[in-house]
Amino acid sequence: MAASDQARTPTDVILARQALLHLCYAQSYLWHLQHTAPGRTHRWQDWEFDINGTKPEYDAWIVWQSHEGLLQTETRVCPPNKTILVTREPPDILELPPDYVKQFAWVIAPDARLRWHRGHFFSQFGQNWHIEKDYNDLAAMQPPEKAGSLSSVVSAKAGTAGQKQRLQLAHRLKQEFGDEFNWFGRGINPIKDKWDAVGPYRYHLVMENGQWPHYWTEKLADAFLAWCLPLYVGDPLIEQYFDSRSLIVLNPEQPEECVRKIREAIQDDAWSRALPHIAIARQRILEQYHLYKMLHDILEREPAAPAETITLRPHFEFSFPWTTKIRWKARNAWRHLVAYNTSEC
Repeated sequence: MAASDQARTPTDVILARQALLHLCYAQSYLWHLQHTAPGRTHRWQDWEFDINGTKPEYDAWIVWQSHEGLLQTETRVCPPNKTILVTREPPDILELPPDYVKQFAWVIAPDARLRWHRGHFFSQFGQNWHIEKDYNDLAAMQPPEKAGSLSSVVSAKAGTAGQKQRLQLAHRLKQEFGDEFNWFGRGINPIKDKWDAVGPYRYHLVMENGQWPHYWTEKLADAFLAWCLPLYVGDPLIEQYFDSRSLIVLNPEQPEECVRKIREAIQDDAWSRALPHIAIARQRILEQYHLYKMLHDILEREPAAPAETITLRPHFEFSFPWTTKIRWKARNAWRHLVAYNTSEC
């Protein structure tokens, strides 16, 4: 037990163990994480998560990694088998040096390249939702009245192949459904609260930035938590997480088939029939796929080893092996070749 875990209130049956959670981009993400914490407590059962804490000793140490993770070398006293790395970016956006990853006992990442790590969980990463609703409010929420039919949040970004594909499908749906399809997003129709783009609608088009196994984000969580029937483009293994009756999977490479499926769903009132399955999906997001729940389960897998002084270095202090650099060069050469051939057609 960390030295900081001392007196608790009499209502605490079990003294909380404390985990340090290094949160990148805390100014942006901490607000969302506070809303997703049950009772805003940053606690799951007997584990308490100290966000970007500065205590010298903890019962566990977690780094939540995006393009940034640790900003400098950090040292704490902690059991060595209670260190966890969580990556929240898709494989074509983020690749981490192997020696950096080796610093951690456990890794949660939707990235098959990390399967060499003995503690790798090839899974979704517990992304917090972005609608401005607290955990407790969402847990108690019944299906709201929905006057709107179809919506989506798709920004005007077109920097990657996945983003371009999203825009193309959104334009096609706007052409087909007109005013029935409300299209939100940066550069299109900005909104302050994501709830305004999902809460009033029965169907919500969810398009991830790409289609990678086990990579799904708040885009899907927001739709389910708002009691929408998601029209989903993304994780090809999504039905391992949610019942196929709780969402409609679309293939963006077949836009006319997407139009047909959406039209049939609206005409047949598929939303009403899906409500029992959406309820189960919401429960899974709140109770099973929650970041704190995932961290709790990993931390409980085995007894804590004796605490020792541990130093973690940031990812940018490590180099990639030469084999990775060769792979990058080959990939970039292929992309240039494809782009050249496309421009010549």
